[in-house]
Amino acid sequence: ATENVLKGLKLEVEVGSTKGESVEMYTGTNGSLQAEYICDGELPEEMKGVKFICDKEDLLSVFEADGSRFQIKSGVEAGTKLTFTVKSTYDESIEAKATVTVKERPQLKSLKIKAPEGYSISEEGIMEVEAGDHFTLDTEAEVVGNYSWEPDWSANWIYDKDGNSTGKNIQINAETGEVTLPEDMNEGDTVEVTVEEYEKANGKSAS
Repeated sequence: ATENVLKGLKLEVEVGSTKGESVEMYTGTNGSLQAEYICDGELPEEMKGVKFICDKEDLLSVFEADGSRFQIKSGVEAGTKLTFTVKSTYDESIEAKATVTVKERPQLKSLKIKAPEGYSISEEGIMEVEAGDHFTLDTEAEVVGNYSWEPDWSANWIYDKDGNSTGKNIQINAETGEVTLPEDMNEGDTVEVTVEEYEKANGKSAS
């Protein structure tokens, strides 16, 4: 009988330039599985061959049988651990494991407009102001990781209490949220102010 020169296997996960037996990955990203034979001398052809298994295959949108590529589905919760196993098809008792931990992608999770000092915003999102007021609106943002973003402020026309456009507008600084209201606003006039992520087509916004 041929002596089993296959002593073991080693499994590493490769994600971008990172490679290891335990790696972190964002959802929606690709990785690949790299298996190595641990053997004495030359490994005969018939002893070659491996298969890859994942304990949470339902969380993968792609899982190539040869380990060349797998992809974690979007929306998998941060902190989730996936264990990959490589088994020798020659001797199934020979296996190796590697783990992937899902980490949260840097992002702007939520965005709200914050009232300046002396003002308050109601549950319905209404801030009461007076004609000619001058103030600076601020944002309350929940950010994950080292995500950086710039606000972009804008406002639509001033509408009167009956919901008709007055054709007038307020002055608002797109970068700072500084607002100057015209002196000739009437009681019941409204204007909608929006802040969104600068130059992000489908970024977060609040108004």
